[in-house]
Amino acid sequence: MGEFTAAKLATLPSFINYCHGTDRADAAYWERYLGEHPEKAPMIAEARELVNIGSWMVRGEKEKSAALDRLDAYLGTPVVARSRRRYLPYAAAAASVAALIAAAIFLNRPKHAPIAPVIETAAQNARKNLVLPDSSVVLLEHGALVELENGYGNHRRLIRLEGTAYFKVAEDPRKPFSVLAGKYLITALGTSFRVSIRPDSLQVLLEEGKVKVEYVAGKKPELIAVLGPSDRLDLRPGATAAPQRGTFRAAELHTWKAEEIVFDNTPLTEAVRQLEAVYNIRIALQDFDPNKETFSGRFRNDRLTEVLEVLCFTLNKRYEINGDSTEIIIH
Repeated sequence: MGEFTAAKLATLPSFINYCHGTDRADAAYWERYLGEHPEKAPMIAEARELVNIGSWMVRGEKEKSAALDRLDAYLGTPVVARSRRRYLPYAAAAASVAALIAAAIFLNRPKHAPIAPVIETAAQNARKNLVLPDSSVVLLEHGALVELENGYGNHRRLIRLEGTAYFKVAEDPRKPFSVLAGKYLITALGTSFRVSIRPDSLQVLLEEGKVKVEYVAGKKPELIAVLGPSDRLDLRPGATAAPQRGTFRAAELHTWKAEEIVFDNTPLTEAVRQLEAVYNIRIALQDFDPNKETFSGRFRNDRLTEVLEVLCFTLNKRYEINGDSTEIIIH
């Protein structure tokens, strides 16, 4: 590879395609290269990190110049305002190659990717319920923020989190679902879990499925733990104490989820997805078109039957609960 550095490598279109999984031939080439030159693994890992940094930094619109202008403005903001972003340790390297990375990503990103990341924030005095494009559900705690990366769902599903949120992930083995929480990456397939990130702590509660937790601030990811149902992980970034693992009672997480549920002319299909996530059930809609219905209501620590009674009264429908109470039929 001659005199290549990680910064130069991160500007190559084929390497960017490899990092984002947008070209099979490029991916095969760099996987083969890595296998033949294992001594280059640290540099390649650093270059991948720079490409990831670029994907968060770029706010491209329709022209490369517009993307570069915004990138320059962003890099010019005070360091204090960016002190909690995971790419800060690479700020000097990122600044030196920012223009090249921005141009390469702009020219090689999928055409159907959104122009900028989607950012959702919950108010300080209210929760926010979201249904993502892949039908995954997110319950944002007061003041929490999630940012979906450009092209969410095209080749992977990556979200950045600040604060506390619960995720009910739609299953898709080809596109792993990952949450970037500070310096840690929580990756899952079809599962449900809660993440709480603060400046001095990280907590993960796994309701069902399996997730892995990695430290990603170094040159290569470091596996911290693999969690199973009812597992709990507590970390204090920067502390010398080992991660604390334990279990939690399902009732504790259920109480938190049901604390506040708000619908405001919400499409019925979205409302149903949110109720399924909160109460860990399945709801089947029969004999009517749910796409023509919306629902409004505010619930706080209400039992499922009370919510169903209000919902069915509003829709002039009835509900039935099957024998094991895991599926509801509304018709």
